[in-house]
Amino acid sequence: MEKKERAESDEEFKDYTAATATSKLPFYPAPGNHDVTAGADYKSRVERYRQYLGPEWYSFDYGNKHFIILENHLGFSQPEQLEWLKQDLEMNAKHKEVVAVAHIQLNAPDTPTNGTKDFLDVLAKYNTKLLLSGHTHVNDVSEEVIPGAKHIVTSSTNSNTNDFSPAGYRLIHFREDKIDTQFKMFGIKDSLALIH
Repeated sequence: MEKKERAESDEEFKDYTAATATSKLPFYPAPGNHDVTAGADYKSRVERYRQYLGPEWYSFDYGNKHFIILENHLGFSQPEQLEWLKQDLEMNAKHKEVVAVAHIQLNAPDTPTNGTKDFLDVLAKYNTKLLLSGHTHVNDVSEEVIPGAKHIVTSSTNSNTNDFSPAGYRLIHFREDKIDTQFKMFGIKDSLALIH
């Protein structure tokens, strides 16, 4: 029996857009698996996301960094996204460091295999320094996905984590050639991990 995921409702999208509209900082959303699940084909599955938040894959520059937002729940099977990525990097990333964001991490057993290697091969041709994702509710930092790049998975912001890591988020600081990816726990000043 196929597992059916809950899709976000119009009200949830409206709440999100209302909340982010009050922020003094810009928001750059990346679609998650609950954002693109209802529908018979890819277009109908991303229609609500596009309606409320815009395109499911896009890029922007900040300083000497080129940020790529990808949709990899279903979108890595879309040849249009791969072609867009190739063109975008060719036009915008030749002399910049690349930061890619995709909801599902790119090095886990449940990563969609359809096309993932093709996307990684394209990103590896550029100065990709950082891959950010979530999805599996774990904390992990790896340097094995693309040589020279950190692949960072951050746990959930609620207490539902699969590796017993605390709920939290990451503060990412770019300083010259160094990238600091400090994990911050919610409501915890001191912590101790016991491993048996």
